[in-house]
This record gives sequence, structure tokens and C-alpha cells, in this order.
Amino acid sequence: MRKGRPTGYLILWFSFALFLNQARAQQLDSLTLDTMRAVTSLQEAMKRPDKVIKLVLRRQKFKAVPPEIFLFKNLQYLDLGKN
Repeated sequence: MRKGRPTGYLILWFSFALFLNQARAQQLDSLTLDTMRAVTSLQEAMKRPDKVIKLVLRRQKFKAVPPEIFLFKNLQYLDLGKN
């Protein structure tokens, strides 16, 4: 395993947490999600956590999943690539 990459268990756990959040919100189809504007900073997202549906936090040098992500109860798309 490469240093800095999440383990399979962490990914599975996080996916399950997102699934539970999505069950409470109206799910959008993939085409709608693809065309939506993404929030690209955690600071910006924290200003209006209830409005965050698509969050792209690529190349932020995170070593772990930021706990703030779990505050976004309407989150349906998360990209943490290249961290």
C-alpha cells in the first residue's frame, strides 16, 4: 500500500456513511450531478453546509478524510483524488 492512501476499510466505511446521508436526501441523477457546480474548498463549504451537494477537494494534501465532511448532510458527490 502506498503511503498516504486510505485503506479499503476507510473507503468502505466512508461510502457507507455517504449512503446513509443520501438516503435522507433527494438523490440526484448522475447527469444532474455532472453538470452541477462543485464546491472546491472546505472553508467555502463550511459557510453553508446544508447546501453542499457536490464537493471536489482534489490535491489538498489531506492525510485523512476531514471530519467536517460528515457535516454535509446533503452531500451526494465527493472527490478526494490526489490526496
